[in-house]
Amino acid sequence: MKAFLLVVGAIVALLAAIVGYAAYANYAAERAAESFCAATALGSSIDAALERAAKHGARHLGPLNNEGKEEHDFNFQGWVFNVGVCRVGVANGKVISIFTALEGD
Repeated sequence: MKAFLLVVGAIVALLAAIVGYAAYANYAAERAAESFCAATALGSSIDAALERAAKHGARHLGPLNNEGKEEHDFNFQGWVFNVGVCRVGVANGKVISIFTALEGD
């Protein structure tokens, strides 16, 4: 009976550690995206954001066409299929909007 309880306890501890790590990874990805967006000023050049993305290890997707508007996504990896996203709207090479979210599949 002791061996059974030890095995069950180990499985529960392992599952708790996985869930805890997943929550932390998503939290860290969302905070990284928020920090990146906070450092991106409205009216600034998108080129400056692209340079910072390379330094911070963000994955850049763009330019994207969203209903005729140019957007750039800067992704920070979270747990498995989740990413913290800093979405930047651009017009004439200048940042006009900023949005942050945690997205997943």
